[in-house]
Amino acid sequence: MTTQGQPYYRYDEEFSGVSKTTGEVQLHRDIGINEPRRPKNGSLNSPTSDQRFGQPLPSPLQENKPFRQPPAKQQSMSSSSSSQEDLHRSVAVTVVKDSGTKVELMLKAHGLKKKKGFLSNLITTFKKPHQPSRLLANGRFTNFALTENSLQFVLVINTEKKKKKGNGNRQDTFSCHIRQFPCEINPDSAEFEVLEPASGEAFILLTLMKLATNVNWKEFLDTHGTLDAKEI
Repeated sequence: MTTQGQPYYRYDEEFSGVSKTTGEVQLHRDIGINEPRRPKNGSLNSPTSDQRFGQPLPSPLQENKPFRQPPAKQQSMSSSSSSQEDLHRSVAVTVVKDSGTKVELMLKAHGLKKKKGFLSNLITTFKKPHQPSRLLANGRFTNFALTENSLQFVLVINTEKKKKKGNGNRQDTFSCHIRQFPCEINPDSAEFEVLEPASGEAFILLTLMKLATNVNWKEFLDTHGTLDAKEI
């Protein structure tokens, strides 16, 4: 064998002889060439330990696991409108008159109605009950406490407005809490009366007997904006 007219000599390989069957020249491999070792109990196609550790990690996209969507967050069923319905609204308290020994308070709650009928008018005119719930057409007191120094009650009124959810009518809750009166009163002499003018909403007239005459409640309310002495 020649290259460009020059003889070519093999330095890395030597002739080992000629095959008797095929007549081809057999070459002797150079010892510097490293061939892969054949496992004793396997073939060259079986992966060795080095080949197994060199394999890339399986891709998660090729796994046959079913896709699971993350659980949806539970949303609160209460909306802003329903939360506003559950809040207690304050009763408007006004001093109608202070005669020195007796004071009249007007308690107003939006939507309040007076019970109609001849019997109700007789009770309101001739006998002022100590509990005004029987005089209300659409309201009731769920809590009522009157002492010498304080007044606290919760009034629930059934309105004609429909609920946001459901078919029933909406209920409005009103609360009143006077922790300390300007002066002490006699709770046993308290009188209630429900009045409803021709134009306007009904209100509760609460009459209290004062045990001290040195404090005018109307002036106290005009000066401090409240009848609760603890808020001053």
